[in-house]
Amino acid sequence: MTVYSHSRLSCFEQCPLKFKFSYIDEVESAVEGVEAFLGSRVHDALEKLYKDLKFEKLLTEEELLDYFNDEWDKNWNDSIVIVRKGYDKENF
Repeated sequence: MTVYSHSRLSCFEQCPLKFKFSYIDEVESAVEGVEAFLGSRVHDALEKLYKDLKFEKLLTEEELLDYFNDEWDKNWNDSIVIVRKGYDKENF
């Protein structure tokens, strides 16, 4: 069954060809935008939070933020694109 998420619909509205390349042909992009990178790190942190809760381990806010920052630093690379002028890695 096809999933019609907000991001898929938004992608199609933005550019049907981009949608085709991304979701039908499954062409991998050589670059990643900082927004997608940030979203992935938030997802990683939430996944850790809920996996730990499953085993009755409650993380403190500081532990979760430390995990997020560690994942950010570990996964950051020069191919991540920041499009907004005047912004850099630290702004995100």
